[in-house]
Amino acid sequence: RCPVRRGSKGIVPSSGWDGANEWAGYYPFEMMPQSYNPAKGYIATANNRPVKGRLPIPYSEYWECPYRAERIAELIESKEKLSIEDIKIMHVDTVSALARRLVPVFVRELKEIKDPSYAPYVKELESWNYRVGDHSPASCIYELMLNRLQHVIFHDELGDDLLTRLVKDKIGVTNTMVDLLTRRTGSILFDKINTPEKETMRDAVKEAFTYARGFLEKEFGKDMRDWKWSSLHQIEFSHPFGQEAMLRPIFNYGPFPFEGDEHTINRAGYANEKPFKVNITASIRYIADLSALHESRIVLSSGQSAHLLSGHRTDMCDLFMKGEYIPWYFLPEQYAANREGTLTLKPE
Repeated sequence: RCPVRRGSKGIVPSSGWDGANEWAGYYPFEMMPQSYNPAKGYIATANNRPVKGRLPIPYSEYWECPYRAERIAELIESKEKLSIEDIKIMHVDTVSALARRLVPVFVRELKEIKDPSYAPYVKELESWNYRVGDHSPASCIYELMLNRLQHVIFHDELGDDLLTRLVKDKIGVTNTMVDLLTRRTGSILFDKINTPEKETMRDAVKEAFTYARGFLEKEFGKDMRDWKWSSLHQIEFSHPFGQEAMLRPIFNYGPFPFEGDEHTINRAGYANEKPFKVNITASIRYIADLSALHESRIVLSSGQSAHLLSGHRTDMCDLFMKGEYIPWYFLPEQYAANREGTLTLKPE
């Protein structure tokens, strides 16, 4: 249920001691955004905005970017029927719909600079299939350019502290970047306030590319065949105690190479500077055939137990990284045949 709020939208904390922000009941269920047996035959979401235009009731102002949901819909519509195997492949898909939108902008601007030394890098970007992984050095070029553009565009206005705070809001900064690079291409934000020249979007793209190329050459050498995204971008299954360097090998599992980024179905959001360590991914992958629930599949990104000495603490990590699953039992005979033991609780 969604409450009718007086005096606020519930986005930020409100005073609770004067009665001005008390709830005035609940909106009728019929006003909630809904979809029932849609004509397209499916409902897909990745925490993105559920409807276009104005929402019927003010129940949120903060949505994930639409790119994962766009890719999910694209894969669903690519086949007449989907199997469990198709969903397994979908869960680890690393195509970035955001890259598909931005890379043509990068290519166009880099070509217009007419620097012959850019040609091999532009060729890689042009031929890239937008899979964020080790298949092409374009993954590294794109990710480094996208990260650096945040600094190029906003640092002169904000400085170190405010920029650091801004980029923590990945949704907001991504939406702003896409708007600047595809719609408001003449924005004054591209012009640096601390130089006499008037910089443009092309200058910003050039500076981001120069940084990306320099970083990657320093990290891997000049041969682009050695530029591997998963060598930069890794996942570590961490425990709070593992934040201490001496305890890290005991409590943490990893790090391991991991493909994808913030906007791929195989979600792998990461810190914006080296080390580009994954800091958000799926906690669970679950596949259910509603006509045969006993054939459901599941995997956690860690394990079933958080106990340090348990054999089940990290026993699903490797399965998760390989896109594999275990059965999720629903029938009594499945429990009986596959149980490890029985825990009996006897209250006294």
